[in-house]
Order: sequence, then C-alpha cells, then structure tokens
Amino acid sequence: MGFDFYGEQSYMVSEQFCDLCREYSVPFRPVPLTLVLQGQQVGSYYFFLPGKYVALLDTERSEYEIDTDLETGQPMVDQLFPPTPVYKKISRFVPRSDETCSLFSCIEIGKLVCSGDFRDAVLERGLKGMRFTPIQDFTYDPWAGW
Repeated sequence: MGFDFYGEQSYMVSEQFCDLCREYSVPFRPVPLTLVLQGQQVGSYYFFLPGKYVALLDTERSEYEIDTDLETGQPMVDQLFPPTPVYKKISRFVPRSDETCSLFSCIEIGKLVCSGDFRDAVLERGLKGMRFTPIQDFTYDPWAGW
C-alpha cells in the first residue's frame, strides 16, 4: 500500500504531500487519519481540507451555461460562495490571469487546481495518486452520462 493523494470529493494525503504543500505555502488543514492494514498502522496520512477557494473562471473568455431554478427560471447562485453562479456546463474553461496560490479548490468545478510549478514538483518527487488535466482542456458537465 502506498499513496500520496487519494479522493474526489474528500481527500486523503500522505505526510509527503503535506510537506510539499507547506513548501509552497498552500493554506490547508491536515486532519490525522489512522490507516490499518492487517492489524498494522501504515504510514502517516491525513484528511486534506483545502484552505483556499477561488472563483477561477474568466467569464468574459470562457464558454459556459449557468443553471437556472426550475420554479423561478432565475440563475442559481452557489449558496456557499455567493455571488458565484452554479454552472450547468463549462465547455471552454479559460482561467483568470491574476495570481493565486499553488493549490486551491476551484469554486466553479468543485475540484482542486494547482499551478504548473506545483504539478512539476509532484512529478519530480514521484508522488502517487494524482493525475493532471490542463485547465484549458478541462470541461465540466456534471450531468453527462445521465
């Protein structure tokens, strides 16, 4: 057994992943987690709680659809992060160009996003469990396949 990052909605990470986040001044909260395999505790692992949430979508240059309330027909607003709308679909994601931190949760898509430098450091250290998609290649369609 061995991983450095695991999860989609909640994240379990290794001490090495936490060390990298500290090195890059990523705001986060590590909650200790005990993993037991065949009666033996394995490694140092944590639940990873991102400390920064960013609305990254450049709404002027991206292609998207905003979800609407079925009863009122009004655009839906993310209740946790107003005034950010709820996106029905993002077919072309162009990020804002202003600076942000090396790793954060993207409000529009509900996923972690990192900088190229952070990604390079993950790859150089051989950390396991992460896959990377360039944001310009990313599409968001939570209802696809239904």
